[in-house]
Amino acid sequence: MALCFSRTRIGGVLKHQELAIRLASSSRVASCVHSGITLPQTYSTASASLTKKRPVTAKGTRKDAHLNPPPPKEKAAIRHPPKKSTSPEMEVAHQVADPIPVAEVPVKSSPTSAQELSEEDKLKEMERMMAFQHLMPTIDAWGQEVKETLDVMIPRPVYYKNPSEAFKALKENFINSVKNTSALSSLVNENALPGIYHGLGFRQRMRQIFQVFRTQSVEADSLMTPVREMALDIYGDLNKAIANRVDKDVRKYTTAAYLTQSLQLAKTFRTKVPPKGRIIWQMHRTITPVQVLSLRVIEGYLAPEPPKLGNRLMVHALIKFDTEQSLEMYDASGNPLHSVVTDPDRIVDSEKPKESWRVPAPRKRVTEYLIMEKRMWHQGPWQFREQMWP
Repeated sequence: MALCFSRTRIGGVLKHQELAIRLASSSRVASCVHSGITLPQTYSTASASLTKKRPVTAKGTRKDAHLNPPPPKEKAAIRHPPKKSTSPEMEVAHQVADPIPVAEVPVKSSPTSAQELSEEDKLKEMERMMAFQHLMPTIDAWGQEVKETLDVMIPRPVYYKNPSEAFKALKENFINSVKNTSALSSLVNENALPGIYHGLGFRQRMRQIFQVFRTQSVEADSLMTPVREMALDIYGDLNKAIANRVDKDVRKYTTAAYLTQSLQLAKTFRTKVPPKGRIIWQMHRTITPVQVLSLRVIEGYLAPEPPKLGNRLMVHALIKFDTEQSLEMYDASGNPLHSVVTDPDRIVDSEKPKESWRVPAPRKRVTEYLIMEKRMWHQGPWQFREQMWP
């Protein structure tokens, strides 16, 4: 026989065939027991204790009766492990004292090394760019920022007092010279240098062949002379843009890491000089001629069709700048904020008339090793991408 009970407020204990159910609720609850088989219960009765535990209060109502009960405390503790209360020194001590279980010994993975993975990533990136160019033919997929600089290097000085170090320096310098020759030959064959043209006579052609071995030459008739002159002009324009805080020109002549460095330097000038103040950067002379120390080229345009302009080469050139510079800073009223030089003849070296309000600043010798980048399929200027130190 079935027994059914219905009450609005239940606070007692019902016993039927040795089954104890403790109920405490403020809502209507119905429980049916038949021959020792308990029928499905509501959320309020399911939350009650079925064993000998302390009485609990059912928190469910009719609105949230369909929701699942909260997870046990043990599982929640597993998902949110407690914070370590020991110091790093104690952790190291425990690791040394406790042997590693056999089950926790790491198993050797596949023989794929980190270098192979990086090559796979590069191949995937190449495939993605190829697919992107087919989808968006009007966008240059090969004009993205290059994360790695080619292997340009500063020639090492040779000290013959230490034979082993001298041999290493001579070996590295020789390898750099060979790579310079190969890179310059590629530029000449692609007609990628200003002043270099095909269809010349035999003498001019033979002269170009011998000139490819003189990448570091600073003579006026060398093949890299137009590049060196262009690099010096861009170097001056970039420093003036940084001093005048013209971010547009800074972005025009820089890329990669050197772009961030130049913008940060321009921001520093903004803090030193008032908004209506003025900064005048000036390069007085080159102490030693601008020199190309290292030259590397690589095919950067890998589309099946050739580029519409120029060629496929991307150039990285390490150039040394050894110049004498000065920096003048004035506030909004024209008062100098820099150190003053008593000799007024050293204010300006050019033939332009000297301003009467300017106060000369001390000159400083600045030697920098900068890497310039040029994508030969772009009409844009050469850009500074990185700085190196000897």
